[in-house]
Amino acid sequence: MGRLLIIDDDRGITTALSEALSGSYEIDIANNGKTGIYKTDQENYEAIVLDLNLPDIPGLSVCQQIRERGVITP
Repeated sequence: MGRLLIIDDDRGITTALSEALSGSYEIDIANNGKTGIYKTDQENYEAIVLDLNLPDIPGLSVCQQIRERGVITP
């Protein structure tokens, strides 16, 4: 079973996605961009679901920082 990272500050969205995808993936959740970036440094993920409107760092900046670290996860 692959790992999926959900980076989103909306608890309703993270809960719904976790419930829908938990049969196919092991789910990790980050509630902000900084935590999401940290988690990608610690784990290898098969996929990342990223909110573009995060409270601390814009989602596109999070994506760019993850890519700059060499992570090529879709």
